[in-house]
Amino acid sequence: MSIAEIFVEAQFNTMGDQLKGGTIDAAALPDPFLSRAVAAGTAQILVPLAAGMPPNTTGIVYGVRRSWAQANPAAAKAFRDSIVEAVALAAKNPERTREAIAKYTHLPPKVVAEQPLPPLRAELTDDQMQFWIDTMRSQDLLKRPPSADTLILH
Repeated sequence: MSIAEIFVEAQFNTMGDQLKGGTIDAAALPDPFLSRAVAAGTAQILVPLAAGMPPNTTGIVYGVRRSWAQANPAAAKAFRDSIVEAVALAAKNPERTREAIAKYTHLPPKVVAEQPLPPLRAELTDDQMQFWIDTMRSQDLLKRPPSADTLILH
């Protein structure tokens, strides 16, 4: 069986309907999509994925090749600074944050208003990265495990 027969890519906002219709058998859904699918009776929680993660571990990491970062230090710094700025803006203006979430997730503003805002962080630590390295190693997804401290552009 190939990996394509095991995993399919699907948008979060369609996964509940795909579960209901039998197009997919399981999904890794974040909130608010998970809560909506459970409330609609189209999904049940089999494994609480976030509960198994260390506190403050991020599920989103942006990456570039080291050669690119070394050749474009100003662009790399500007991108990093924009993430820091966005996190600060979101903390200061929750309503604007909810508007952006509704816009880019295509969820109704009422649904977004009922959900807690996600914890946003701009920092990425060696320990957080090590969690993902260890997870990937446990699934045989890495041939040679990297050192966490060499993966983060400081």
